[in-house]
Amino acid sequence: MGHSQAEKAKTHEKVLKLAAAQIREHGIDALGVAELMKDAGLTHGGFYVHFPSRDVLIAEALERALQSGPLANLGAGKSPSAFVRGYLSPEHRDGPASGCAISALSGEIRNSTPKTREILTKHLKERFQIMTEKLGGTEGSREEALTAMSTMVGALTLARAVDDEQLSDEILRAARRTLIEAIEGEASKPRRRKRVY
Repeated sequence: MGHSQAEKAKTHEKVLKLAAAQIREHGIDALGVAELMKDAGLTHGGFYVHFPSRDVLIAEALERALQSGPLANLGAGKSPSAFVRGYLSPEHRDGPASGCAISALSGEIRNSTPKTREILTKHLKERFQIMTEKLGGTEGSREEALTAMSTMVGALTLARAVDDEQLSDEILRAARRTLIEAIEGEASKPRRRKRVY
């Protein structure tokens, strides 16, 4: 790769990283091209050197945002209970720019482009599969995984939405306690062998 191509790739990466953080923190609709390029130390006109359209930027930024954050690291060695504790923590709630893109953006993606829905769906399917395996990979694990992840994302979304910190903490605590009790209760039961069809 030549020097100018390497510089272009580096700049593209910088813009993408900023865009991913901004959509997690403020949402897709709030992402303005001019402001983003200014934050990256570039001119507005330089945007089209890197992206043919805002929709392409959004799709790439969403992909990047979903590749980082807590749910992207679901399979990285933590037990399901430890993962739930971290996900449903005040620290995660208070750090949306580096937090879960699924919680931050799924409501907005519902009314977005088919491409963004496709990207979110692909990532959710991967995370559901990882959580299913972490919960034992049995017949019931899939349903447990869907329930746990839906509860986590919903609780975090609500905890971020309310303007009452005490209620927000209560939402996180209740969801965290319920999920951990369910996960640890299931872990203590003997597992049925996975049926092979």
